[in-house]
Order: sequence, then structure tokens, then C-alpha cells
Amino acid sequence: MEEEKQKSTPETKVVEEISKFAVNPVAEGTVNCVAGFMLAIGIIGCFILLILGFYQFDDGVDSLGWTFIGISIAVLLIGIVEWAFLKVFVNISRNLYNINAAIHELKK
Repeated sequence: MEEEKQKSTPETKVVEEISKFAVNPVAEGTVNCVAGFMLAIGIIGCFILLILGFYQFDDGVDSLGWTFIGISIAVLLIGIVEWAFLKVFVNISRNLYNINAAIHELKK
């Protein structure tokens, strides 16, 4: 069994060399920052549209006010969904990196 662990074929050497460069933590950090930025833009956009909707009620244009309020809710929900989607991608990337590291530790 020790002999099997110590034997390395040219293919396994290539895979080990490639796997050293397969993870880019800068990319994960960038996607994580973009996720937070998209959530912040969605929340700010929601509040701006909500305020515009309330001003339309004061001007007597009720239908436009309800439209702005509906769009503000949609912008908030889209921002939350974008944030969650990007966070899932970051978590999948991190989990794959951890699995890869564990497999390489088992091979040694």
C-alpha cells in the first residue's frame, strides 16, 4: 500500500502541477465583493424608487405611485436573488477547493 502512494505517473504529476494554479482566491474575493455591491445597489435603488412612488401620491398621480412602489419591490427582490446566486458560486468554489486539498492530502 505504501508503494502505491509513493508511485507517481507522469499524468499525476501534471495534475498536481495544474491543481496548484487551479484556484484563484482573488477571483473568489472579487465575486464576493460584486455580490455585496449588487445587494447594496438593489437596496439603494429600492429606497429611491419607493420615495419617488410616495412623492407621486402627493402629486395626485396614484397609478404612477403604485407603479414605482411595485418596481421598487421588484428591484429589491432582484438584488437579493443576485446576491444569493453569487454567494452560492463563491461557496461552491471554496468547497471544491477544500475537496481538492483533502484528496491531495489523502494521496500523500
